[in-house]
Amino acid sequence: MKEVSIFFLMILLFVVNTVADVTVQSKVKVLYPKYGTFETTSIESYQNLLKREETDNSVEGKGLLGKLIACFFPKGKDAQIFNLEEKILYTVDLDKETFSKSPIVEYYEEHEYGVYSEEEADEPEEEYEEEEQYRIIRQEIKVIDTKEKLEINQFKTEKYQVIYIYETEEIKTKKIHTDSLFIEIYTTLDTEIFRNSEKEKSTFNRAMLEAVGIDVDKEYYNEMIGMNWIKIFQSMDKESQKSEYSPDYEEFEKMKGHPVLVEGTFYAKDVVPPPEEKKKKKGFGGLGGFKKKLLKSAGDAVIGKDEESGVYKEKLAFRNETVSITFDKITEDTFKVPAGFKEIKK
Repeated sequence: MKEVSIFFLMILLFVVNTVADVTVQSKVKVLYPKYGTFETTSIESYQNLLKREETDNSVEGKGLLGKLIACFFPKGKDAQIFNLEEKILYTVDLDKETFSKSPIVEYYEEHEYGVYSEEEADEPEEEYEEEEQYRIIRQEIKVIDTKEKLEINQFKTEKYQVIYIYETEEIKTKKIHTDSLFIEIYTTLDTEIFRNSEKEKSTFNRAMLEAVGIDVDKEYYNEMIGMNWIKIFQSMDKESQKSEYSPDYEEFEKMKGHPVLVEGTFYAKDVVPPPEEKKKKKGFGGLGGFKKKLLKSAGDAVIGKDEESGVYKEKLAFRNETVSITFDKITEDTFKVPAGFKEIKK
């Protein structure tokens, strides 16, 4: 755990050049065809070492299982107010008009988001030797510049399409599994507004990472917020680096500007090889033909020939949109619990 004096020193260094306010509104929607839809609208407000994130969540379960799963998703309006000066997090239920508060570090420890000691950081990771279960047989990324232009919210955008295919074969069963991701990305060449937004947010974000025990330098922070995102993809994709089928991440360099709207659909399919049929002697009274028919039906059932094997199925669809970015002055009340709300003590 870092010393308190170091924490405050880092905060002072970060605050020197950043004093403006920024508010970012965004929407995220995720659709699971079998289970339902989750949607959230968020408004993030930053002012030096203060942050308020207000969310409006809705979930619609589909079918019995979907309704059961929906019980575990957040619903309604709530807000989190981070005060790094006080090192306190306020969690506010805007529907029930209640709130609770806890030390920021304690909150992150409870939720296992971070907070690492230097002793833990120095411990070597255990290596496990596992028998290889599958092998990569195909991995491709393709970026297409559609040349289409569209105005979305406050941004003038250009449309790109991204196709990603990842195919593996199970070594024992020879079953081939294919994941396919089709994405439409709308980017704006007006990147200045995003750079300014990130600059204003960085005061809080970098100090917050320090508060939960994560050492941050400028390069590492830039990678975390996506400035060097091609490098991030490569570092995350350790498995394909061992394979001859490594994707060409340079394809992403075709895209110009900053993403405003990203929407895509994820599909998957399995192709199961049919079981080998062994030649058997024909049984009495024509039973051999009947047995052969049964074996064929069983084989079809195993590989899902009727609809399962070799058919793409939609697994999920998503949409992530930046609605607006503003730099208007934020009132002090934004970072306070509304008057009259009841405190729920833990």
